[in-house]
Amino acid sequence: MSLSLDGLRNVKGGFASALAVLCFAPWAGSAATIGGAYYASQYDFYEFFAATDHRDFQVIWAGDPFPGIDAATVARDLLPVLQGAKPRPALTFTFDAPVEKPRPDYRLVLIFDPANNLSSNAVCRGETRLQPPRPNNLYVYAVYCRDEQVMSETTGRTQATSLADPRVGQLFRELFQVVFSDSPALNPSAGPRPSSASAEHAGKIVKAVRETDESVEQAAERCRRDPNTGGLCSQPFYLIQAIYFNASNYPSVADCLTAAYSSRLPLELCH
Repeated sequence: MSLSLDGLRNVKGGFASALAVLCFAPWAGSAATIGGAYYASQYDFYEFFAATDHRDFQVIWAGDPFPGIDAATVARDLLPVLQGAKPRPALTFTFDAPVEKPRPDYRLVLIFDPANNLSSNAVCRGETRLQPPRPNNLYVYAVYCRDEQVMSETTGRTQATSLADPRVGQLFRELFQVVFSDSPALNPSAGPRPSSASAEHAGKIVKAVRETDESVEQAAERCRRDPNTGGLCSQPFYLIQAIYFNASNYPSVADCLTAAYSSRLPLELCH
C-alpha cells in the first residue's frame, strides 16, 4: 500500500487540541479505497502494541455488509478474514465480550454502512446508526476506542460480492495499516523505535491498570517516569501540516460528504 501522508495536528490557544487529523488521498491503484484518517493526540501505536500483543482483542461490529446473508454466517466468515489481515501485534481478534470489562477497554468497532451523521465519539459510547446497504459495495467505518475515547478512525470501501472475495481481505489489510498506524509522524518525539524489552515493560504497566484501580493518567505518568520504558511513554510534540482533500476523487456527492464529515472538514468542499 502506498499512501502519501498529509497530516495535521490541530493547535489552539497554545495547547494541542484533543484530536489530530491526518487525511489520506484515496489510493486509486488499489481495489480498496481508504478514506480520511483521524487520530487522537494521545494515540500511540506502542500502547496499542503493548495492550494487544499475545492477547485477545475485541472487535464489535454492526450493520449488514452483505444483504441476504444472516449475521451468524457473516460473523463466522468475517473473523478469519480479519485475523488474516491483522496488524503487527500477535493479537487474536475475537467477537466475544470479556467476562469482566477490562480497564482500559481497548477495542475496534466496525460499522458497515454507517449513517452520515454517526460520529466516532458516538461509536465509542456504544451508539450505532446505519444507512441502507448497497449490494456488492462493502463500506466500513473503523474506530479504535480506549474506553469511551476515540484513538483513531478511518473508512474503507471496496466492491465485493461475499466475504470470500479476496478484495475484502485486501480492504482490511489496508484499513488496519491506517487505523493502527505506526508512522513516526504520529509521535515525532519518540526518536528511535523502542526495544522489545521497553515495549514489554510498558506492557506490564498497561496490565497493572487492568488489575488495579490505577487510572490511565496515573499509569501514563508512572510509565513516563520509569527509565526502563526507554522513553516509550514520553509526551508527543505536535505537527502542523497541510490537508489534501480532492472532491473529484469520490464517485458521488454522498461519498464525498461522508469522507469530509469523517475528516472533520467543511461539507462545502463537496459542492
